[in-house]
Order: sequence, then structure tokens, then C-alpha cells
Amino acid sequence: MSKNNWLNEIDIISWFKKPKIEKIDRGNNKFDWFPDGKLNIAYNCLKKNIDSGNADKTAIFFVNKEGKISRLSFKELEIITQKVAYILKKN
Repeated sequence: MSKNNWLNEIDIISWFKKPKIEKIDRGNNKFDWFPDGKLNIAYNCLKKNIDSGNADKTAIFFVNKEGKISRLSFKELEIITQKVAYILKKN
């Protein structure tokens, strides 16, 4: 495995600023991955799927304590995420 192996894979996600540094070794098995890169995780997890035609597909599938099965689509999850972001920004 080459030193920059993970840098060869960075194009599978969208970046505001593509990293040039793969990782910084902090010791004790702790690393800072792509420390000079900038991305928006919400875009990569939600919006990118919505824009690709997956808005109505299941993003999250979960079962509560009573055994009730629930699903959230990518679009539903985006709406919830936007509401939470608005509340956080407002406060």
C-alpha cells in the first residue's frame, strides 16, 4: 500500500477544498485524516443522494424499543437536518 493510497480515493466525495495531506500521525494510534481538506458532511450524505435521484429512498432504518419499524428518506432527513441547523444557528 502506497503512502498516499487514500489520497487516490478522495474524488468519491465532494470537497470544498481537496486535501493534499493524507494524515498526520499524533501517536498512540491517533491520526488527523485529511487535515488540510474542507468538506460538508451533510452535503455528501444527504444532498448528493437527493440530487442523484434517491430522495425517496431510505436513508435511515430503525426499530424502537417497542419493535416499531421506522424509515426516513433522504429528503425527510434533509428537512429534519435543516430544522436542527436553523435552531442551532438561531441560538
